[in-house]
Amino acid sequence: MGLEQQSKLIIISVGELENDLNLPADVFEEKYKMPKPNKDNDEIVFSCARGNRSRRAAEIAFKLDYKK
Repeated sequence: MGLEQQSKLIIISVGELENDLNLPADVFEEKYKMPKPNKDNDEIVFSCARGNRSRRAAEIAFKLDYKK
């Protein structure tokens, strides 16, 4: 990512992730005040202290056809 681009940070609990990634784009944007990630083009990074929740989050996103 170039310096001219800004990172987009959204904090979603792993318990809400599947539901929120299934929201219509307009509802997601209303809730988080930023566009819903694109399944094919946007890179999504998951993070947690020990890796268990981030691994689960990645599994959920993969199941929902997010590619990156």
